[in-house]
Parts: sequence; structure tokens; C-alpha cells
Amino acid sequence: MEPAELRDATNMTAADNAGPTLEDELDATLPPGPSMAPTEETRLSEYSREIEQLTHVAEGFGLSFHPISFRRASRDNLSLVASFGLPNRFSHWYFGGIYKNLKIQQDEQLFSILELVLNTNPVYAFLLDTNTHLENLVVIAHVLGHVDFFKNNCWYTRSDQNMLNKCELHSRTLRHLGDKFGKEKVDAVIAAALTVCGSVNSFEQNPHFKRERLLYFLNEQLDKRARKVRRSDPAWTDTYLASRILGMICEETEYFDLIGRTQIINEGWASFIEFKVLEKFLDPSQWLAFSLLFSKRPPPYLIGFTLFDSIFKQRGWDGVLQVRRSYEDIAFVDQFLTQELSRRLDLFMLDKESGEKDYDARKVKERIIEEKLFKGEPQVRVTDFNPDTLAVTLKHSDEERTLDKKRCELFLKEVHLLWPNEITLLDNENIYRINQRGFSLERK
Repeated sequence: MEPAELRDATNMTAADNAGPTLEDELDATLPPGPSMAPTEETRLSEYSREIEQLTHVAEGFGLSFHPISFRRASRDNLSLVASFGLPNRFSHWYFGGIYKNLKIQQDEQLFSILELVLNTNPVYAFLLDTNTHLENLVVIAHVLGHVDFFKNNCWYTRSDQNMLNKCELHSRTLRHLGDKFGKEKVDAVIAAALTVCGSVNSFEQNPHFKRERLLYFLNEQLDKRARKVRRSDPAWTDTYLASRILGMICEETEYFDLIGRTQIINEGWASFIEFKVLEKFLDPSQWLAFSLLFSKRPPPYLIGFTLFDSIFKQRGWDGVLQVRRSYEDIAFVDQFLTQELSRRLDLFMLDKESGEKDYDARKVKERIIEEKLFKGEPQVRVTDFNPDTLAVTLKHSDEERTLDKKRCELFLKEVHLLWPNEITLLDNENIYRINQRGFSLERK
């Protein structure tokens, strides 16, 4: 296990990327996004009968759906939507970096995005315009699984399925703020806000634990500060921008956090439905070709599919429909990943001393759950706040890992941009601090 490093949402900070030249380059990398208005060129009108037939099969299993609009999209446009998350989201060099990496990987054929489906109502599903007929049938069946999950899973029913329009409103608001206060200033606040978004947890219901997460703490305190500071105060502009921008990005981040915390069960359900629907629909030669495609799925898809297939064999359709309604990744894996399935999926922990594979399902579950809880981010929490001095204390709670000094400095500088008061980060034997005098490191 490598030492953890504090990192922002893209693993890129101003110091890592030598100033505005790279940011401008990444921003300029982005092509125009796909239009949400259908045209004859983007419609899948020739598939209308097959879409109806596949939907009918899925409904026979007990599935239900929001209205779905299927569209064709180019490889570049699929990469663009994947990098932004939604088509109408605000433009920032952060997304340019993701888009550039996705484009390189697809150009080198390291992987291919065949479709993207958005958790909106109505649902928009983008299919790669170079897909074969069979690939499009596979994708359509897969999308049906996703859309049923969006509509019926208890966590998704709470999600904001109007986020497509909200993102467009946020984008226009950020452009307006850039025109009024300066694009460079607004971009810097956006970058800082994205840095603290790693502490998001859209599943956290306990108010006390939620405030321990930096994103929510700052969002709440900045909102309070923005209401108190007068426009005549020199700090008003910075406080207003930080509060307004972090509020919008927090809202978007919670929407995307849900997707990350349900990836195994969501992709597993979509793959399971795809398999069951096409089993009733494809002829033998098509099924053989499909089986080859299906075997190449990434691990989250195969893990989720295998768990649902096991549940189906024991409980039938009533059982899998209930699980897809009530579970998220942590509960799903914790309850249904058995020792037998762990071995079948070749899931293991590598013993540090012997280098041998350890198939203990309990250890595998613990690792998956840890990744889902913290998403690879260091476990940093807000432990103290002084309402008089506005000083904040953060603590890194993992005693087995030591944070990288340079990353801590970059991280604290971004947080300090949003909250320009003294911030202390306790990391085992190290005490990192930033205030108006700058950054410092002390030893306990």
C-alpha cells in the first residue's frame, strides 16, 4: 500500500502544472459539446422497432423506466460528456485535462466508450456513432438496466434528476461572475472548490459527521459569513465568490458522488439486465459474438453482474428487483460477496511479506468498502473550529500513512483561498499550518 497523498480532484494543481499556459491549453482542448436537440443525423430511428421489442422484454421482467432519448454521438463528443459528467456543465481547465487523457486512451485503443447514459428525466443515452448493429443492441439493453436503476433504486429516487438544467444555470452564473470579477479570479476559486470536493459523501445523514467533512463545513460556514459581511467590507468579494461557487459545485459534486458510490451495483444491474434481455432476443450467432464482448467487461461490471446472477439463482426476479431497489455498493458487496464468488472472480489481497494471493473474502470486502468510503482520498476531518478567531483544525486519522509534505502545502493553499483564516492539519507527528504569514511545518 503506497503512502497516501493529498490531491485535488484531478491530481493537478497550479504548482504541478506551471501556471496559466497549461490551463489555457487544456481549456482550449475542449471541442463543442453535443447538442441536446435531436436531429435526423443523431436519432436512432432505424432502431425504433428493436428498442420497443427490447423494452417489452425488460418490462416483462418487472422493470420500469423514465422516458429515454437515444442519440448518436461521435467519439470526441462521448469523451467530452464523460470528462464533464454532463453536457452543459461549466468550462474549466480541470475538464480539459480529463478530456485530453480520455481522448489519448481512446485514440490508442486502450479502451472504447460505447455509450453514456445520464441520470436525468427524461434520460439521455448517447451511443457511439461507429457502433456495429450488435453493439448498439447490447448498448440499448444495457441502458434499459441503468434507467430502471435510476428510477427505482431508493438512493437515486432522492437524486436531483433536473441536474442537467441546473448545471446549465451554474455555467451561465459562473460566466457572469467571471465577467464581473475577472475570469482568472473565478477560475482560481473553482479550482480550490474542486480540491475540497474529495470530502463529499452524499450518503452521510448524520449532521455532526457531515460537518466533519471539509466540503460541508466550508459550505455551511461560508454561507454564514457571506450573509454577515457587508458589501463595503474589503473581504466581501472573496467571501461572496467562495460561498457562491462552492455552493454550486457542492450541489453538482453530490450528484456525481452518488454515481461513484453505486458503480458496482448500478453497472452490475445494467449488465445483468442486458444479459437477460439479449438472452431472449439474439439468435445463436449473435449470442456467440455477444458472449465474447461480455467477457471483456471491467471488474465493477463483472463483480456486480456475478452477485446479481447468484442472487437470481437463489431468489428469482423478486429477489434481484428488491436488491436493486434497496442497496448501494457497500451494503451490496458486504452482504452478497461470498468466499466462493470471491474466488470465482479472482478477487484477492496480496500478502505484503510472501507476495502470495489471499482470497479471504472478508479482507477483500474490507478493501472494497474502504475504497468506497473514502474513494482513495486521505481520511482528513474537521476536528475543531474557533468561532471567534475562525481558525480551523483538520486531522488525518490514518496512523499507518503519512501525508506528503508538498501535497499538504498545495492542499492547504487551496483551502486557504476559500477560507483565509488559520488552518492547521494534524498528521501523526507532523503539524502543518497555513495563515496570513504563509505555510509552515512543525514536529510534535
